[in-house]
Amino acid sequence: MSAECRLNRPFVRLVLDRVIQRRAIYGTTYGTNAFSLAPYHSDQKPGLTSIGLQPVSFIHRSEVANRASVRRIVPTGRINVSAPEVTVLDLVEAPNLGGGLSNVATVIAQLLESNQLDTAALTEEAANYSTAVAQRGSHVIDQMGNATDIPIDLQPLREQVVGAQVVDLYPGAERTGERDRRWNVAVNIEIEPDL
Repeated sequence: MSAECRLNRPFVRLVLDRVIQRRAIYGTTYGTNAFSLAPYHSDQKPGLTSIGLQPVSFIHRSEVANRASVRRIVPTGRINVSAPEVTVLDLVEAPNLGGGLSNVATVIAQLLESNQLDTAALTEEAANYSTAVAQRGSHVIDQMGNATDIPIDLQPLREQVVGAQVVDLYPGAERTGERDRRWNVAVNIEIEPDL
């Protein structure tokens, strides 16, 4: 079945190796072994388990159809992939699927460097996620903006999370370290992006 035929079916989530994601979004193949989430259309769980040597895992989510996506042309046709802002929030929500929070931070830094992260769209999409995801994502975006010397105005997103409970940057780790008071995030792990 061609990619064009798949476009008219319900969404499921597809975890793509970042090399494949880079091809779909940027037309390049550089990167590390980080992962990114991208929407993929099918009405059943596909039999596809790899693309070349790259493994593919599917994650089904009912809310995918309500999240922003962009259509990209790939060698086999067209595919809808999540908008950069949705990719960031998805990766922050499930950092293990992105190769860990340090790899997620690397993806965010690259999106900032390529000027592909829109704060208005990020604020709009963040309303579809938990406040904790918005807090964690904003903290990491702030950190990567500082690391890359790229200014980013997250004030509209800040207004969405004012008064939120303190959340751990990485929920599975012990609550230690400093607290980012702007985002109410307990920085309980060190992020080491590949910049």
